[in-house]
Amino acid sequence: MKRISGYVLLGLTAFLLFLLLQAPATLLTDRIGTRLAGFSVQGTEGSVIEGAMQGVRWRGVRIERIAWRWLPLALFVGRLEFSLKTTDPEIKLTGHAAIGLNQLTRLRDLTGRLPLSRLGSLVGAVNLPFDGITELDLHELDLNAAGRPLAALGTVRMLNLRVNLGQPLNLGDYEIRFDSQDAKEIQGKIKDNNAPLAVEGTLNLSPDGRYRLAGHAALRDPGNRALQQAMSLLGPPGGDGRWPLNFSGILAP
Repeated sequence: MKRISGYVLLGLTAFLLFLLLQAPATLLTDRIGTRLAGFSVQGTEGSVIEGAMQGVRWRGVRIERIAWRWLPLALFVGRLEFSLKTTDPEIKLTGHAAIGLNQLTRLRDLTGRLPLSRLGSLVGAVNLPFDGITELDLHELDLNAAGRPLAALGTVRMLNLRVNLGQPLNLGDYEIRFDSQDAKEIQGKIKDNNAPLAVEGTLNLSPDGRYRLAGHAALRDPGNRALQQAMSLLGPPGGDGRWPLNFSGILAP
């Protein structure tokens, strides 16, 4: 009887695997659509195991193509996981995306680059006054059902950061190092990379989209009149020549 039960279980597993191999790619994209409000695709190809979606749109950002491949070994640790790669003139990303038994989405080894404005739209920071390129090197990024970050580990770099306040100003390169896996709040340390505007600060981000940025900024070259005039919008600097930074708000849903 045990041998018969084993054969039945083996046959059932093989049958389910066969069904999974034959399942169309739309089964996966429809599942994503139920989790991410406003998510849409123009077309799909392949199957659930290996496929691609074209004309992906979410939060006003369009990606020409995202290809995926199922990673079956992740099932042994209770995750449904896929490798991902984008094909787009502006957005170059690779990484792994997984859904665990807790129904949270976990991104691993997410690397690549995209315009800062595109990243701002994806995280809900619309109408950013800055322009530049964002480089991602995130070992882990956990998202809740609404697509909000819950935990992060890794680095986000902002290169050739610029702001236009009547005239374009070059602010240089910066990075945020995240080392927070607390489900209550993400914390990142902000620092410049020998930029015209020297910045040190801390960014705190809650799962409900609330953020706080605290720190200070100073001119690396006191003779930079254009940047000094721009910083005067924050008021006069302190006695140490630094401007305090204290911003808070909530990201758009």
